[in-house]
Amino acid sequence: MSRRSSLLVFGCVVGLGLQGCILISAVAGCSLESANQAGGSVTRVTEFTEAGAISLADEHCRHYGRVAQVTGLQLAASRLIFDCVAP
Repeated sequence: MSRRSSLLVFGCVVGLGLQGCILISAVAGCSLESANQAGGSVTRVTEFTEAGAISLADEHCRHYGRVAQVTGLQLAASRLIFDCVAP
């Protein structure tokens, strides 16, 4: 059974698992918006937080046994849109 804990490090909430650290969300950074088993969107995305936004989407999809597939990146609107698809 995997044991998880959360830790506040330099303004980021990080989930610790057996595979190492996974960015969950950043304080004043990316956050999930209207996400479900089919997909959703991550808000407050910039070119500097894009990788973290993809990780956040992928972590969300893993709860449903799926992986995130980016279907749109709208940096002007600070939004990343993703679908949860079979691996």
